[in-house]
Amino acid sequence: MTVRSVILTGLILTILLVGGGCQDLGTAPFPHSILSTAGNNQTGKAGQQLAPLVVTVLHQGLDALEGVRVQFSIVEVPAGAIVQTLPESSVLTDPQGRASTVFTLGSKLGMYRVKAEVVSNPGVATVFTLEATEEDAPPEPEISFRSDVLPIFQRHGCLSCHGGTNNLFVGTVPQLLAGGLNGPAVTPGNANESLIIRKTSTTPPFGDRMPQGGPYLPDSITQVFRTWINQGAKDN
Repeated sequence: MTVRSVILTGLILTILLVGGGCQDLGTAPFPHSILSTAGNNQTGKAGQQLAPLVVTVLHQGLDALEGVRVQFSIVEVPAGAIVQTLPESSVLTDPQGRASTVFTLGSKLGMYRVKAEVVSNPGVATVFTLEATEEDAPPEPEISFRSDVLPIFQRHGCLSCHGGTNNLFVGTVPQLLAGGLNGPAVTPGNANESLIIRKTSTTPPFGDRMPQGGPYLPDSITQVFRTWINQGAKDN
């Protein structure tokens, strides 16, 4: 490529000669607008990760621009809020002009706002408004086999019938897992499929409902079994 300058009536005209011809330098498309196209006005529990926040960058409001860097930042949170996160804050737009990130609400109820701004043109920006509307439920306390489950068996006379009868013994976790003639009494992590839950329900899969002849276990008791099993049926 050859560069030549020609002076015309006091003006300097620079011409780029490429292969004997002239090349028009032109102007690269410039990001004029950014639109929030998905994820605005979401609500959720405190501490919840929301659906992706998506923006589209346009040239003159029409053409989507690829390769434009968008900066996401948290600009407003409720007083005292912590643990709100924005793991990916600097993102390039894809061929459709889109850039996205995910946002996790903080620990406090109220409004959160996330700004998306074109790095090369800071005046081009949009703001997502998000809200935590309810507290996250506290985790269930851990259920202990020895302190919570075994005493139920003892109080309701289960050990007198299942101290080894039909190869089923309910006094220890390994023996509950081994089960008896009808298979394991407990399926760790799945209370609904555990024989001990099904046999104490109103519709046992076979035979009589347990404890045999009643009185039957109230829901508050079977819930202890359920929680222990869903927590992994730990030998604790």
